[in-house]
Amino acid sequence: MKIMRQNKYILLIVILIIKFDLKSQQLTCSGCFRPDSSIALDTSVFTNKINSTVKVSFHNKKYAIKNKIYLSSEHILYVLNKSKKTKKSITLKLGVKQPIHTTLFINNNAENAFQFYLDEGNYELNIDCKNKTAKVTGSPLNDDYKEMMRIHDSMYKKYNIMHAMLYPYNGMDRDSAQAWLQKYLPLCNELSGKHINQFYDTHLSSFLTLEYIYNTLGYTFEDPGYDTIAYDIKKLKILFDKIDPKLSKYKMYDECVAMFKKERIIPPKITKPLFNYDSKN
Repeated sequence: MKIMRQNKYILLIVILIIKFDLKSQQLTCSGCFRPDSSIALDTSVFTNKINSTVKVSFHNKKYAIKNKIYLSSEHILYVLNKSKKTKKSITLKLGVKQPIHTTLFINNNAENAFQFYLDEGNYELNIDCKNKTAKVTGSPLNDDYKEMMRIHDSMYKKYNIMHAMLYPYNGMDRDSAQAWLQKYLPLCNELSGKHINQFYDTHLSSFLTLEYIYNTLGYTFEDPGYDTIAYDIKKLKILFDKIDPKLSKYKMYDECVAMFKKERIIPPKITKPLFNYDSKN
């Protein structure tokens, strides 16, 4: 089974812990559980200027002490309930240079992991500790993300895709998982892919569209031989020229400009042999 790498929304669990002096870290917490050493922030995407306030509310909080609840991405690792004295809510104050795609884990259960963006503004992250679910309210960017992923998430849930992908950890045998994914994953990706591409075409002011262009451009230089319609640089440039100029405040915008100007080296085509050797003759 081949999973196309441009589908970044298939969960990949990568935790990058960056060590630095905790006195200079850019996350403060009001009435929260002190995370001890279970905190790491990437200073390339965090700043000392607070521009994001996230109220984390724990519903069915009596179940919180039975769970390990934490935020994780390549830029942040933060444990939310380190203490046994569970509070109803905590407030995280962050300084973010640009939106950060983040995953909320409860008991390291990747099958029900919740993905969202840490972004500027004031919003709320609601966690149901009993049912191990979460949602974000009051964040325009996360509203966009929810809409973009609507078809993807509903189909993955309907066909139990994540359960099959994580077969080594849930008791599902390998052959059954592979057969299930071969049957249903292409359909899920095809329909959700159409919806996601339509989202980019119609949400030209969204950071998600800029991020898509940036990631896709990056793939073309990472693997110059990977050249398909989905990675057509000319089409990306047309889309890039349409996006809201307000998105130029992000460093990612300038990096896209630089990549569009960068020469892309295309590997030479392999010359076909003049004769085909047949060992049977």
